Parts: sequence; C-alpha cells; structure tokens
Amino acid sequence: MALPTSRQELIDSVKMQLGEPVIKVNVAPEQFEMVVDDALQFWQTYHENGTERTFLRYQITQTDIDNAWIPIPPNVQSVIRVINSSVIGTGSSNFMSFEYQFNAASVWDLMTFGNASGYFIVNQYMAEMSMLLGAKPLTRFRQATEKLYLDTNMALYPVGTYIIAEVYAFLDPDDYVALWGDRLLRRLTEAYARKVWGNNLRKFQNVQLPSGMVLNGESIFQEALSEIDKIETEIRNHNCP
Repeated sequence: MALPTSRQELIDSVKMQLGEPVIKVNVAPEQFEMVVDDALQFWQTYHENGTERTFLRYQITQTDIDNAWIPIPPNVQSVIRVINSSVIGTGSSNFMSFEYQFNAASVWDLMTFGNASGYFIVNQYMAEMSMLLGAKPLTRFRQATEKLYLDTNMALYPVGTYIIAEVYAFLDPDDYVALWGDRLLRRLTEAYARKVWGNNLRKFQNVQLPSGMVLNGESIFQEALSEIDKIETEIRNHNCP
C-alpha cells in the first residue's frame, strides 16, 4: 500500500494496521477524526518536520495602533523577532551611513594589501555597539491568543508601515501532502487509535467475536499506552539523518 497523502488515506492505513477488514475495529468515524487531530498536533509541536522558519509581512492599521497588537495566523507557533521595514537599509546598505562609508573606504586596502584583520575587528565592534545601543521593539506572543503585542512606542509604526515577523509556523499537511506519510506520524496515529479502541472495549469485559475470538479491551488499552509513550519519546528526540 502506498504512503498516505491525505487525512482519509491515513485513517484507512491505520484501520488496516489495526486489523480491518479481518476484524472490526470498534472506533467511530468521529473518534478517528479526533485521533488524527491529536496525533497531528503532537507531531507538529515536537517533530522538526512539523514546523518551518519563515517570515510574515503585515501592514499596520489604525486599529493595530490603538490595540498595540497585531493579529497572527493560528499556524504560527512562535515569534523570533520583529523587523520594522521602514528601518531596513539604514545600516551598511545605506550609502549615507557610517557603516557604508567605512566599508567603501576599506575596499582598496582589502583588494591591494589583503588586510582583512582590521576590517573584521572594526565590523565586530560596530555589531556589538548596534546590539547594545540599537533600539529593538519589545514584543509578546502566545499561540493561544493569536496576538503579537508591540510593547514599544507606537510612533515607530505609523499607519501603512509594513513590519516583518520572523516566526516558526506549522506546516499544513493539506499543502504538503507528503507529511501524511511520515513514519512517526503514522505510528502515533495508530497508537492513539488503539488506545481509543481499547478504551471502548474495556467497558465490556471479554468481548466475544462471531468467530469465537475474545477481545481483551484492557490489554489493548495498556499496550497502546506503552506504545504511545515510546513513540512520543522518539518524536521528541528525533533528528534528521
């Protein structure tokens, strides 16, 4: 069977791993949807392939200034930093800045004498001064609020200004369908489904199938808990090959 490329294909794959169509898996369709949601949330949160480092561009409105916060898409997990686009270019790319003039004056020495040590030391010094003295906007963000608070002078962000937020965002498996086939996501979904199945069955002791087989719900439930613990630990500790 090919690797799943959609939510439904993942559910069908898990059902087969649990024994269908040979045996009936006593998990409702709504429960399978819940299982996939839980597994996907855990996998996206802890697996390195669940998120990507990217940039969001946003244009400030008067409402944002009044609120002192801007809305953030729900797929954003964390915000690394915020850049005011109006100040981009005031460093070494601005020909009126000290950094640009210093770099321009140093080119001849670098090309003629290969004197890179002095150039490197001065640039390192300027970077440290910029880090210590440069004004950096203070921000607060929590994923649950979907709000990025700008705890700074809002005069830095007049209406129409674009700000750029460097963020970690969850990858959408509906856009990147190969994520549905991830080995650990499939194993975790199966373990979560096995837990729900066992929990359903253990409400009835020693369920007997028409074939005469007896299903032990408590045993299925406990095995699922053990498997979930191992898989979740593996996801947390997973590194790329």
